[in-house]
Amino acid sequence: MAWFNEEVAALLHEYAELTQITGGDVFRARNYEKAARSVRGWADDVGGLDVKALRAIPGVGASIAAKIAKYRETGSIEALDELRAKIPPGVLELTRVPRLGPKRALQLSHGRGGGVPPPRAGVGAPGHAGGPRGDRGGGAGADTPARSGQ
Repeated sequence: MAWFNEEVAALLHEYAELTQITGGDVFRARNYEKAARSVRGWADDVGGLDVKALRAIPGVGASIAAKIAKYRETGSIEALDELRAKIPPGVLELTRVPRLGPKRALQLSHGRGGGVPPPRAGVGAPGHAGGPRGDRGGGAGADTPARSGQ
């Protein structure tokens, strides 16, 4: 397998991830993932293939084939560069954390982590009659008699 295949597959995979992070079309992201796997496993070097031959690779349609050809000619994919510009630094790396999805990674990068909220006064505060330490019992259905034998 040629190094160019690995390089292109990595770019297509990144395009799919960035599409998900930016809230793009889920189906498009899946198509790029599928194309990345196909290019990575393709026996021949995709660097020497024209657009028509690239389309013979499973999952590689006209748009993806054009991006691969453009990358071969210019060394960059304009659409990928545009997606990279939309994402704050570090977000893509955060998605590598297990069980941390793209939306959550973006929230964390914007400082909207949704962590533990600050304590509130009133209901739910410690020492309040309805709070964690001052609970007097009587949850849902406490004022109804218990059913027996049913």
